[in-house]
Amino acid sequence: MTATPGPHSRLPDGSRSKSPALRVWHAFARWDLASVGVALVAIGLVLSVAVPAFHSAYNLRSLSFTVAVTGVVALGQLAVLSVGQFNLALTAIGAMVGLAFGWIIQTFGVPWEVAVVLGVMFGSAAGALQGAIIVYTGINPFIVSLALAASYFGAMLGLSRGASYNRLPPSFVALGRAAIIGVPLLLVISVAAAVAVAVLFQRTVTGRRLLATGANERTARMSGVITRRMILIAHTLSGALAALAAVMLVARLGSAQPSLGSEWLLPSFAAPVLGGSLLTGGRVLVGGTYLGALLLAVIANGLVLFGVSAYWYQTLLGVVLLVALAVERGRQSYVLRNQL
Repeated sequence: MTATPGPHSRLPDGSRSKSPALRVWHAFARWDLASVGVALVAIGLVLSVAVPAFHSAYNLRSLSFTVAVTGVVALGQLAVLSVGQFNLALTAIGAMVGLAFGWIIQTFGVPWEVAVVLGVMFGSAAGALQGAIIVYTGINPFIVSLALAASYFGAMLGLSRGASYNRLPPSFVALGRAAIIGVPLLLVISVAAAVAVAVLFQRTVTGRRLLATGANERTARMSGVITRRMILIAHTLSGALAALAAVMLVARLGSAQPSLGSEWLLPSFAAPVLGGSLLTGGRVLVGGTYLGALLLAVIANGLVLFGVSAYWYQTLLGVVLLVALAVERGRQSYVLRNQL
């Protein structure tokens, strides 16, 4: 008579048989987006039950605008995280581009279409400058980006003297409220940017070289990758995305202000981390980053709906980031321990 394996007996291949529930749990543990997925569903359910206004068309539209901008900002940070570096000047680049955008339109009457192109080019140049300093001086990226952020903010406030630019073309301001088949145009632009970044990392040689540089710069260099060029590309892309986010925010607000994007920095790190990307480089998840941006937007929206002061948002955001890191570390340890 052949014995039937027990629930924990070893099969001929040496593995342990698993119950259906255990198999589902193991599959869930292997899912890279487990942390952000569970948090998003849980918070969404709580808000849906506790606050009926969460489902209103007005609230969902407001939420989509927040996700649109936060998503592009997070992609800007993701670009440099891919090579294992940070961009602490992301906020300053965005504010500088937004203010310059409003200035050239209001002062010189430049068509907004041209101003958008110039703004993205300006952001790209700022990012390229940052990358060049890092590559050719060998100074730590943390120090370079922090110093440039201070320089950009100082120059911006000194030149503008804290003034805002509100006389923007109505056709441009209308873009911030326009929709395509009920979907806000800014969200469409944001998703298109995410798709482009995903294609870059997943389908192009440059994207693979960026990730190789982040995974191990020395090994990548020995494999023939020009790592200096990859670092320059990463920072240039980061500056371009920061500029795009700034232009989108100006369109949404209808005004270019010195305080533009002042709260971007922590979310720019939190969204990629929540989405499963590595701060050390070599691994990025664009879809996860966008889900992370959605989670942050839902949290901020929930605080507003519950009547909690916006000042608590940064506190809660820091706690969420720490918890997410702890959960992700635990998940990875579990996966390695069980050799899934």
